[in-house]
Amino acid sequence: MATPAIDLKEEQSKLQKEWGDDYSKNIKDVKFFVDSFSKRMLEYPLVDTAEGILFLFNVMKKNTNNILPFKKLN
Repeated sequence: MATPAIDLKEEQSKLQKEWGDDYSKNIKDVKFFVDSFSKRMLEYPLVDTAEGILFLFNVMKKNTNNILPFKKLN
């Protein structure tokens, strides 16, 4: 089953609304950060690769702002 196409203009509009005047700076920062990702992490859903799962796990563990709930399964 094919993944539905993303409306890039709609996504950009959402980011511009959320970030306001910081949009250009934040996009630049994200692009710089993404350059450190492996090609596989960018081509496949994060949950489908070991690199992606490790990345998500590390983000959950380092989450100091408690934006995302993290519950241990022990």
